Amino acid sequence: MQRLTIFIRSTDVSGRSPLDSAIIRCARQSGLRGMTVIPCVEGFGRARTVRRPRWFTVVQDHPLMLVAVDTADRIAGFRTALDRIAPGSLVVVDEVTAV
Repeated sequence: MQRLTIFIRSTDVSGRSPLDSAIIRCARQSGLRGMTVIPCVEGFGRARTVRRPRWFTVVQDHPLMLVAVDTADRIAGFRTALDRIAPGSLVVVDEVTAV
């Protein structure tokens, strides 16, 4: 089994859709067993800008993690589609044991 973790920002988009929603739809269409979107408290990336949810602001720009656990074949198949809708996103794949 493998765990796929994708790191994006809540303001990222794919076409006219929020990127997290586009990734979830793509994961479902690709046959992954499931995927979870986890809002993060705080983080920074390549730009070295610390991002965190701010209260009372109109636009929330905070880190998100999308996590899926599935077989290596399903993860590999999904990554091909993921490269088209989220090029340049940080993607981590690691071996896990599901119990």
